[in-house]
Amino acid sequence: MTKNKNKLLWIILIVLVALIIALAVVVCLYFIKNRQNNSGLYRKDECIVRYEDIIRKCSIKYKVDEKLIYALIMTESSFNKDAVSKAGAIGLMQMMPSTYEDIKGKLGFTESADEALKNPEINIECGVYYFATYCSGLGKINAPLAAYNAGPGRVRSWMNQAGSTEDIALDEIQSQSVRTYVERVKRYYSSYIYHYGESTDYNNVLLDREKALEYAKEYGRKYKVDYNLIMAIIETESSFYCYRTSKTGAIGMMQIMPETYYVDIAQNLGLEDSSDELFEPEFNIMCGSYLIHWLDYRLDGINEIAISYHVGVNQTRAWLNNPDYSENGRLIVEKLPQEAQDYLFKAMGYYRRSIRLDGEDRGYKFDQ
Repeated sequence: MTKNKNKLLWIILIVLVALIIALAVVVCLYFIKNRQNNSGLYRKDECIVRYEDIIRKCSIKYKVDEKLIYALIMTESSFNKDAVSKAGAIGLMQMMPSTYEDIKGKLGFTESADEALKNPEINIECGVYYFATYCSGLGKINAPLAAYNAGPGRVRSWMNQAGSTEDIALDEIQSQSVRTYVERVKRYYSSYIYHYGESTDYNNVLLDREKALEYAKEYGRKYKVDYNLIMAIIETESSFYCYRTSKTGAIGMMQIMPETYYVDIAQNLGLEDSSDELFEPEFNIMCGSYLIHWLDYRLDGINEIAISYHVGVNQTRAWLNNPDYSENGRLIVEKLPQEAQDYLFKAMGYYRRSIRLDGEDRGYKFDQ
């Protein structure tokens, strides 16, 4: 009896061990399969980190979700900056040289396609700009992705045939390879969101007012500028939204135009940073503070400095030299165009508000 009992216990033990081994094998197979399905994502973490600063700047600049940019790059080149397709597309976002030649002037690039598109920073900006400008207006996601792969004209033709206006359904894409491409990008896009979280809505990122004041005081002292006016310009131009961009291309909290940055700020301060750095709040406030300082050397009076920040020093001087708009070397605000009046009214209101909230700048104060 004891012998049979021991035998039964051994059988039970063997069965339990077998079940445990089987379970372990199933778990291992599951994780191996899951890792294979997402191997690109896990394998490319390091590559994403390598390019994430460039991608984030382009995401902010051109209003394209950074996770979608990850997905486009992964689909196009698997993050291989040296990739060249059989058709001749180059680099991370597989830009065609002919497309680059069409858009390079709009982006301020002068290099040849072969040289430029091997530069990850230029390649990514060109790809994101092309997607945002030529593809995104076609629809929500299917049509823009199809257009990036097959060209906007071809996709518009498919949409017209299908009677689609807001987007294109997958079964309306008249190319199996393009359908497969769209599905692949969307799959990567969903996976990146799952693994890394939703992208930040940069349109709605605010800088804490106390932090803005800290920067305004620091660079006000450095450039001998009334920090209350710096705060007023920030609030007038961007309402403390860090990554604001205007329709004309002005960037960041103090809405600085790239050409103004390069000619009047970077050149004078010996800065080698690109204008994309203007999306960084402290850098933007530093540059905006210097620009106010630059204007102060050329104009007298707080109204004149504030309005010239908006319309430019040449237009302000033209008004000052015209007796219809000025008297005794000062602008007659009521005679200015309505848009200029509105800007000045708003800026001076925020200036008084800054004095009330933040205290008067006793070191530097502009003439009234």
